Amino acid sequence: MMFGRGECKKLILEVLRNAPATDEDILEYVIQIKGWAVDYKLRADILKRVRDAIQRAQNTGVIEQNFGPDGAVWKLNQ
Repeated sequence: MMFGRGECKKLILEVLRNAPATDEDILEYVIQIKGWAVDYKLRADILKRVRDAIQRAQNTGVIEQNFGPDGAVWKLNQ
């Protein structure tokens, strides 16, 4: 099992408490915190899981997506 129950969402919220972030920024944080050495295939799998957790958090109103000059970023919903 890659993540415990609610662990991925917890890590996403940790990132977003500091500043808005892209899904790639969140992915890098998760990989670093978990201490994983990843290849392309594993990275793609983790990114899918992170994006799924982001979507669930957005659907419940916890986070929102903003669009800026650098593309889409996620932030905590105030």
